Amino acid sequence: MFEQANGTWRGKVTVGYTEDGKQRFRWVSGKTQAEALAKVAEIKQRLASGTFSDTKLTVKSYLEQWLDEKARHVKPSTVDTYRRLSTVHIIPKVGRKGLDKLTPLDVQNLMGELADSTGVRTANACRTLLFSAYKQAIRWQLVARNPVEATDPLRAAHKDTVLWSGAQAAHFLDSARPHRLYAAFYLVMATGLRRGELLGLRWEDVSERELYIRQQLTYREGAFVFAPPKTAQGTRRIAITPDVYAVLEAHRRAQEAQRADLGEMWPNTGLVFVSEVGTPIHPRNFERSWGQLKKAANMPPARLHDLRHLHVSLLVKQGVDPQAIADRVGHSDASFTLRRYSHMFEEHRERTAISLATLLGVSMTGQTN
Repeated sequence: MFEQANGTWRGKVTVGYTEDGKQRFRWVSGKTQAEALAKVAEIKQRLASGTFSDTKLTVKSYLEQWLDEKARHVKPSTVDTYRRLSTVHIIPKVGRKGLDKLTPLDVQNLMGELADSTGVRTANACRTLLFSAYKQAIRWQLVARNPVEATDPLRAAHKDTVLWSGAQAAHFLDSARPHRLYAAFYLVMATGLRRGELLGLRWEDVSERELYIRQQLTYREGAFVFAPPKTAQGTRRIAITPDVYAVLEAHRRAQEAQRADLGEMWPNTGLVFVSEVGTPIHPRNFERSWGQLKKAANMPPARLHDLRHLHVSLLVKQGVDPQAIADRVGHSDASFTLRRYSHMFEEHRERTAISLATLLGVSMTGQTN
């Protein structure tokens, strides 16, 4: 500790050692000797408690490095999501903070602001990203603690699934029949396809008896992207019935007529569902068509994804085995299907109470009526 010519005080603390054994110092300064000593004592206390870090990285600069490294280990779509969350939501709010200066309160405040502006789901996704990033920062010995550990995910308001009745679903299809995408909504109800799987379906993957689901369509950073389904179970074959194939064949003929009208201007995408000019359908435009058709049919509110739930519920009512349902809709396993739709299976549990005589197929003596 020494006094400088201008009257201020300077001091240093050994905070570690370089690879060749030389000491690493952190310098402090203060207007008075007491102030400088207090800063030295604070650093020593943080060293003793394991919370000291001398990194000069900001949250922004570190996240950029971390994402570059992450890109070597995860799918491009995952990195795109991480970059969007980081660039749009995290960096504008806490990017200038020193990597070792971000506190649990900073993280909690960030989540609260995001929950109010963009929703709980986005807020929790940013928390998950930061948790993973700081976990790696600890491994790289850039920080001593993860500030996200002291925060809790926000509880999202549960969105109730809206299941139309059979009559309502039939009414919607009757109303939508003249629309050029009628077959798409018929197919979702009949197979439970996800939106990306539906929009990524190719004619080469359609046969009279089944669909082969092996890609999905997404839209990222201004471009259409075709990628495999999210999970191994997502790549699957789905049996279809004659009515579904007939609807698809009618759709194919209508599409061929459109293609003939445009001639060479029609792009050869091979997709089952395309725009009016033959290009892939933007997911947002598909959702817009869905909303317009619902309104025209005066239907109760429902999300497009609710049609997938409708398909599963209809299979449950038909007594289809949970494993068969999981295989059909691309769930990870039957246990997920049972958990997700437990209330539906519960309604049919009484059907399993069958007399032994009926099970054996014989008439048993000594039974009481």
